[in-house]
Amino acid sequence: MGWQVSLPIRTLGDRRPLAEDTLRLLEKIAPFCQIKIGASSAIEALHRQVVSSLNEAQLMRDFVADGGSLIGLVKKHCEIWAGD
Repeated sequence: MGWQVSLPIRTLGDRRPLAEDTLRLLEKIAPFCQIKIGASSAIEALHRQVVSSLNEAQLMRDFVADGGSLIGLVKKHCEIWAGD
């Protein structure tokens, strides 16, 4: 793409939540995404997802725990991916 973002290298034993690293990365790339590729809405959506602590794995577990079938889960995700 022609631009680079540098982040500090984590060392062995350095433990932080992945969300911290993700938020830091999003902050660094947001200006480039807005100016270079017009993807600020995607960055904002990712930021909202990280700060809300929602993750796809937990949403899938909750769906099945609430009585949803695996077939229903696959159908639901196909609809999401298709944009329905």
